[in-house]
Amino acid sequence: MRYIFITISNFAVLVFLLTQSRAQSFSNPFYTKLYTANDGLPDSYILNTYQDKRNYLWVGAYRGLSLFDGKNFHNYSFSNGMPDLYINNVIEDDEQLIWVSSRKGIGYIKNKTYYLNVQNDSMQVNYVFSFFVNPDKRFFALTSNGLY
Repeated sequence: MRYIFITISNFAVLVFLLTQSRAQSFSNPFYTKLYTANDGLPDSYILNTYQDKRNYLWVGAYRGLSLFDGKNFHNYSFSNGMPDLYINNVIEDDEQLIWVSSRKGIGYIKNKTYYLNVQNDSMQVNYVFSFFVNPDKRFFALTSNGLY
């Protein structure tokens, strides 16, 4: 008799959990879709994403940078002047320049063209892990040589 009670109570818990998960799946307001290299990404290995002020999605991948406009991917690579395709970080500044860090430094995109940012000092900036702009609009980069 005790075995039947445990089985019935386990069944009741299972039914409860199934009805709760089913109710939650219908209340999910988010639409999800999986995009891969077959859909236009330069690579399926994604390192970071950034949504700019125009609501475009920038995707930094192992083999390039993509701009997703909601329908299509527009890829940036060596042919656009990028010195490296391993994209570590993407941010946007107040002038709507898209800043990109890679293993070969920092650059920015303006009017769909990539420009390498050249420093005017003796410190060679190579591998850039991450960067940010503080509230005073100062640019900081975490590099293989330290904080720049």
